[in-house]
Amino acid sequence: MTPLTKSILASIAEESSDAILAAEETICAYLHPNVELIEPYKSQLEKHPPTKQDVEAIKEALLTYVANDKNQAHAAAAFFALGKLHDLELLTVFRTHLERQTRELLKANATLGNLICALDNLREPIISDQAFSTLNIEKNVADARRYLYKHGIVVRH
Repeated sequence: MTPLTKSILASIAEESSDAILAAEETICAYLHPNVELIEPYKSQLEKHPPTKQDVEAIKEALLTYVANDKNQAHAAAAFFALGKLHDLELLTVFRTHLERQTRELLKANATLGNLICALDNLREPIISDQAFSTLNIEKNVADARRYLYKHGIVVRH
């Protein structure tokens, strides 16, 4: 196992965003040897090219990471890295998490919609185009971000 892989495995459990990025770079280096990598991983991966064992260990660490509901800080990046594997065995895992994330998004959207309505009831100018629908998630998020921005709060993607 390469030194970078050992470091990645130790850091993933600590919710390190750098570890998730390093995992993705290692997977890319293994699957696509001619891909352009970023530093500081590029030089490390050139010095110690990853093996199948490294990639399998990283895959297992990422799967363990996303399986823990408490580890949500970098789950999106972990799924992105796992997706780079093009591993059909991950379909069930991806579908399970897609279902959970969709349910969470819909719950959050209901709360967002009710907050928009509450602010509108207070005659706050939050609804654009005088139209509101809980089904229009993108518009609701845009309206909320625009309203918050007018009040000095920036919500980035």
